Amino acid sequence: MQALVFETAEAFDRRPEAAPVLRWGLLYAALTAWSERDISALELMYEGYLLHYRESRVVQSPAGDLETGLLAGDVFYARGLRLIATAGDIDAVVLLTRLMSTCSVLRSIGTPFEADDVLWASATAGLVALSSEVPRVDTVKVFDDVDAGLERGEDLDIAALALAAAPRLRLPVPAPLLAELESVGDRATAPHDGA
Repeated sequence: MQALVFETAEAFDRRPEAAPVLRWGLLYAALTAWSERDISALELMYEGYLLHYRESRVVQSPAGDLETGLLAGDVFYARGLRLIATAGDIDAVVLLTRLMSTCSVLRSIGTPFEADDVLWASATAGLVALSSEVPRVDTVKVFDDVDAGLERGEDLDIAALALAAAPRLRLPVPAPLLAELESVGDRATAPHDGA
């Protein structure tokens, strides 16, 4: 995982001094056996998300250089998604693209970042569930619920939606996911008016 992150960062002449701390890979490993492919894909895509919306762990763009951050984010996204796509795992590709599109919508309406974190945790657990033959419809349930609530113009407690959808994932050890979801409390609410 770290080698892929370093290699991708080097494309922007920004090799990090230290390896980034795993974020979603740690949750993945707590839920099931280590999968280098899935963890690498998650961490690469998360780095792309950080470059677009938060603060990168590995690429430090010069002040005011928004274009480099966006381009680097796209490269990290694409590289992570490619790991999944080349394995032919269409359901995982759908799950991860739902994650990215929903996070983009939440960023556009100014939802707290904790809502994104809830969705990242849910998608991470969804990847684990897919590897156990859980149907895709169950792994994207929280995304369907968020989309439906946004269309209805409701205030959405995204953590509550994720907690309600979690049993559908049929995780053998759900405690790490539930702890992650509960840790955000009521700070993951998407306002209906975008404010």
